[in-house]
Amino acid sequence: MHYLKAGNGSPVILFHGDANDSQDWMGIMDTLSHRYSLYAPDLIGFGRRDRMKSGYYLSGFIRFNIESI
Repeated sequence: MHYLKAGNGSPVILFHGDANDSQDWMGIMDTLSHRYSLYAPDLIGFGRRDRMKSGYYLSGFIRFNIESI
């Protein structure tokens, strides 16, 4: 799993949307890193994550979220 991390303090997870990736949060992370521990993961199939040859299904996203906790 690829993710960006910045800062110290209370943890905050930043999820990207649509066809974006963790890099979209760079400006926000610079601004808030003095107050929070920020984590910005690349969701399945985006950014630096491996691509799934079998395709993407809701069950795969659910499994990813449960295994990541």
